[in-house]
Amino acid sequence: MLKTKRLLSIFLLNLSVTLGYANDIVPIKDAIFKNYLLTNYTINTNNDGEIQVTEAKAFTGELRCGNLGINDLSGIEYFENITGLVCTRNSISQLDLSKNSKLQRVEATGIGLQSLVLGTHPNLKRLTVMQNKLTQIDLSKCPNLEYFVANMNELKSLDVQANPKLSFLWVRTNHLKTLNLTKNRVLRNLNCFENELTQLDVSNCPELEFLLMASNGVKQLNLTQNAKLRSFNGVSNPLESIDFSSNPKLESLHASYTKLKRLDLSANTVLTTVNLDDNSLEYLNLKNGSNKVLTSVKLKNNSLLKCIQVDDPAASLVNVNWEKDTDATYSTSCKTMSVNESSLSQARVFPNPATNAVQVTLETDSVKELILYTTTGVQIKKVSRASLELGSISGGVYLLEIRTDTGRRSVQKLVVK
Repeated sequence: MLKTKRLLSIFLLNLSVTLGYANDIVPIKDAIFKNYLLTNYTINTNNDGEIQVTEAKAFTGELRCGNLGINDLSGIEYFENITGLVCTRNSISQLDLSKNSKLQRVEATGIGLQSLVLGTHPNLKRLTVMQNKLTQIDLSKCPNLEYFVANMNELKSLDVQANPKLSFLWVRTNHLKTLNLTKNRVLRNLNCFENELTQLDVSNCPELEFLLMASNGVKQLNLTQNAKLRSFNGVSNPLESIDFSSNPKLESLHASYTKLKRLDLSANTVLTTVNLDDNSLEYLNLKNGSNKVLTSVKLKNNSLLKCIQVDDPAASLVNVNWEKDTDATYSTSCKTMSVNESSLSQARVFPNPATNAVQVTLETDSVKELILYTTTGVQIKKVSRASLELGSISGGVYLLEIRTDTGRRSVQKLVVK
């Protein structure tokens, strides 16, 4: 009898604990957050005006509570099995997700976040914390993280060595002085604009396609191991030299406001955009056999650049999307033309625009030949004197090549009325 009573007591005790646990209420400080949970009937399954612990644990979906005016997400720790959290555009300074180990993605942009505790997150693949006030973040227990965006924070350091699956990394506008990428071999997209980096090593990132590193302090950069690179932006870095010969897929190049003096792009046959304004270039080779696909070329404010090597000087000269300094010339071979072009800088073609004929005068040398081309490079007239009759030429824009008796050459735009 005594044994039976004892067993009954134990049963009743266990029952009371179980029932008490089932009725435990999740403590939620923020009224807006609580209202969001209560009006989600996949969470508030009994519709009793409270969120029980059992309800929180049973929910396996995503909490999407962005732009509601929430100030506090206390209580989220009871939602142990949620797979996603979207809480953008609120006012949440502290966020502890250490108990939410099933999370696969977190989006917390623009919430004034100062502290984020992650804990162990083996399933977390996407983490976005843009436009916050984070000074640090620990990603060491997120081994499967693939996508991390933390633009416009106050990060002073970042360790991504424990994130070997990271393919997308954007940390624009922070205070990073170093960024170690030696373990990130599948990284494809890197944006580290506006930091304080003086060195950047991407040699262990063979999958890298987009490298956006403007407004840092990097002087040297090795891209020989990045054969898949498609887009490069190194604007406003003190880059002294860079070799793109190992980047055959490069399509877009932006490197204005650097210290580059020489650049050879002859191996980059799929280039569509080149912006090298405001540099100290002395030599530039754009002769890649594919200038026809170069839709935008900007080379202004390079006072030392007198010759630009291209496929077709005539076509380059009349292309309104190709911009250069007025005293720079296009040539198929700048080895010999760079001096010869500058010595012909005083060549005068008049009148221009012209109707019937043009006359060419030089300060030195004598005119040997004048050759008239269409803007596509088709020769339409050639004479062995210093004047050219235009009576049979239709109105339009042409290229006039001037050859001297000493072998010097110049190409100038000529408008025929």
